[in-house]
Amino acid sequence: MYSCHSCLCRVEGLDCGDDAADWFSTVLERPCRLVRQSPTAERLCRSTKEKLSLANQSQFLLVTEPSLSCLAAHTALQKEGCVTEYTDAVLTQRFRPNFLVAGKFEAFAEENWQVVKLGLCQFQVSGLCTRCQVISIDQRTGTRSNDLLRSLISLRGSKVAFGVYLMPSSAGRTENKQESVIVRRGDAVMVSCTEQCS
Repeated sequence: MYSCHSCLCRVEGLDCGDDAADWFSTVLERPCRLVRQSPTAERLCRSTKEKLSLANQSQFLLVTEPSLSCLAAHTALQKEGCVTEYTDAVLTQRFRPNFLVAGKFEAFAEENWQVVKLGLCQFQVSGLCTRCQVISIDQRTGTRSNDLLRSLISLRGSKVAFGVYLMPSSAGRTENKQESVIVRRGDAVMVSCTEQCS
């Protein structure tokens, strides 16, 4: 049993064994252990009381292509100090959403969505994802550059929100409670909005 930290929370973890540790140590060229969350460890989101694994505030994060494109265009205008070309694909790697939604709507429209239905699965929007220094790290190389965070702050302000957290809704489950509902690439997306929704 290991005592691990995830987003400033202490979590009990179980070691996944020497084979996994040896593989990761070889690939990462440094000694390390792979640890998974203990099934007896319970971690709850502060705002929604949703059960969490090792995720930050929610199990699911949604980002939209119009928001990515808006940030990519804004970052391109902030050329001074930018060391990376931030295409939509690069930004997707930096923001790491579970769901990337395409459509003809305004950038950041997702911040006014209340309910999102992806295929047969329905989610409640449980809040905005406030970003930190992690988006400054290139996921492929591990190098750090603050130009993306600076650009996001200049576009969005000091709260640095980008993307929304989703919580599965009981309304989206099938009649057979044991049956899994699968979200697939290309599933239809339906949303309901607050009054500000454009």
